[in-house]
Amino acid sequence: MAILIPLRSRYAPDQLDELEIRADNRWLKDNLRRAGFRREMFGSYDLSWEDGEFYQGHWHIPMLTLNREKLTQRLKAIFPASDIVKRPVVVSRTYSDGYLPYKDKAIKLPDLLRRNRRGLPQLLLALDRTDPLELMVLMRLRVRAQNGELKFRPIR
Repeated sequence: MAILIPLRSRYAPDQLDELEIRADNRWLKDNLRRAGFRREMFGSYDLSWEDGEFYQGHWHIPMLTLNREKLTQRLKAIFPASDIVKRPVVVSRTYSDGYLPYKDKAIKLPDLLRRNRRGLPQLLLALDRTDPLELMVLMRLRVRAQNGELKFRPIR
């Protein structure tokens, strides 16, 4: 599982009207392609409340690999560290497919209610204008609703 944190996706509560998840996902896919990632993959865009000051957009993407160090180095070329984001790339071992429901999370609401109740109205307005499927990142995959289920098909 790779967690990818772009420097460009930080929002103060009063900046959430600028949140464009579709544009962030396009930026991610374009940069992964330029870096030579050609595999089928899906993941999700997520927001976290950081340091009591801002929302940080990031992605959770399952990436199967035999060499986590090499994958980490390839991703760090796209997501460099800074004073603000010390660890922009975290690649961890995936033990099961238990990560699949995570694609629908978007944000940890109980945590947000405890730590940022005042910022909740702006966040809910920003998420209200976001299509739920925009939270998913698909590369070389097409999704279809079929018989009450989501079906993923490779794009050839």
